[in-house]
Amino acid sequence: MQITRESNLEEVISAYPDTVDVFIRHGMPCFVCGEPAWGTVGENMDRHKVADPDMLLTDLNRIAERAKKDGQNRNKTSTETSQKLNFKVSRPTDKPKGD
Repeated sequence: MQITRESNLEEVISAYPDTVDVFIRHGMPCFVCGEPAWGTVGENMDRHKVADPDMLLTDLNRIAERAKKDGQNRNKTSTETSQKLNFKVSRPTDKPKGD
């Protein structure tokens, strides 16, 4: 997957969880801390006024290339991805604690 300005942000983060650190280093918010990951990479770069968009894309694509070389499975389940990112995905069948 080539990451471009038109790439869907949520798909990029889901496919390559290590990109979260890259986004943060480039001044974008911590998407796993409650900030929604909607829209395209380019829309979010503009919204958060990323100083060097070309460098961000270069860094993101380095992560994607490394993942390909390492054989990372881009089709991880949401649970596997959430464990990597250290947050819980709620499912309709999950019951709140204390019930």
